Amino acid sequence: MDEEELIFQMSLSKIRGVGFGVWSKLINSFGSAKKVYENVSLLNSVQNKGLQSICQAIKNKDHVSESENIIEKHKNEGVKIISFYDTRYPFKLKEISSAPCFLYVQGDMDLNGLRTLSVVGSRTPSNYGKEMVNKIVREISEYDVCVVSGLAYGIDFLSHEQSIKENVKTIAILAGGLDKIYPAVHKPLAESILSHGGVVMSELPLGIVPENFHFPARNRIIAGFSDATLVIEAGIKSGSNITALCANDYNREVFAIPGNVGNLLSVGCNNLIKKNQAHLTTCAEDIVEVMGWSKEKVVDKKVEKKQSIPKDLDPDSRRVLLEINKYESLSVDELFDKTDIPLDKLSMILLQLEIMGLVKILPGNRYCNV
Repeated sequence: MDEEELIFQMSLSKIRGVGFGVWSKLINSFGSAKKVYENVSLLNSVQNKGLQSICQAIKNKDHVSESENIIEKHKNEGVKIISFYDTRYPFKLKEISSAPCFLYVQGDMDLNGLRTLSVVGSRTPSNYGKEMVNKIVREISEYDVCVVSGLAYGIDFLSHEQSIKENVKTIAILAGGLDKIYPAVHKPLAESILSHGGVVMSELPLGIVPENFHFPARNRIIAGFSDATLVIEAGIKSGSNITALCANDYNREVFAIPGNVGNLLSVGCNNLIKKNQAHLTTCAEDIVEVMGWSKEKVVDKKVEKKQSIPKDLDPDSRRVLLEINKYESLSVDELFDKTDIPLDKLSMILLQLEIMGLVKILPGNRYCNV
């Protein structure tokens, strides 16, 4: 994406009354944020008072110079700004209704094509919780999975730390700007994540100090970015419980480690299991079995999958199957982005390919090669 378009996208997002819904609708309607600013006269006839004030802000080019400065600052600090309309934006996050307009990212890992497991839990875990983090991350290291967490105290910290020890890819998603690590004592861990090939990212720009309301918002990103969420020790109203419920809302798989019924740290996990909102989990094998993950590297599977495409397939079906063969799995939205085949036709093609035994559907409505 060129920088000029990014500037206009950011400027548009900063106008009062422009949330993700209005922002994306305007960009989709005009084809780009730049065209929104170039064709503001088309919006002037709208009678809606809220939209009139937005039109005036667009006409005045409010926030344009501010956005230019923000983009320049992040560039100088080595922070990538990835727009929702950027090809680098995580496809899985595009599937949630409250997707961030932008991600601010440090690290060079490809955010797509990953198997992702978020690991969340108590900030004050018991010895049992600590042992389970180490056990799960150690076992999952054989499956080419990226561990995602929030760099908080307790389970988050241990998940990242153990991932580094086990040479597992890890991503930390923050509740503030990337220069405002919280807690501050975890700054060395953030640096270690980056030095070991991981990623630190946020939906907030540099300079934003995390406040209480930022943490639930951050949790929705953790849930939306991940194929699955594992909860290890959590209270009934904890942030980890919020992450698990978000994951359920996003049609992601949720797993929970059961605990002693008399321990307050186990109430959240036990309740998720009791209400069938999470799979009872005692080892990584429980997770990989539900997710259909093998021990083969994702990259290796891409090569292996390129083998058999029936010659009698129609061109659109062939295109869909070729795209699926390149990745571990793809959602319908990801396939739409890659093929531009209308969604109704795409759904029919996927059904036919499934009937033919050429693809299979995985948890989370993702499709993979058979």
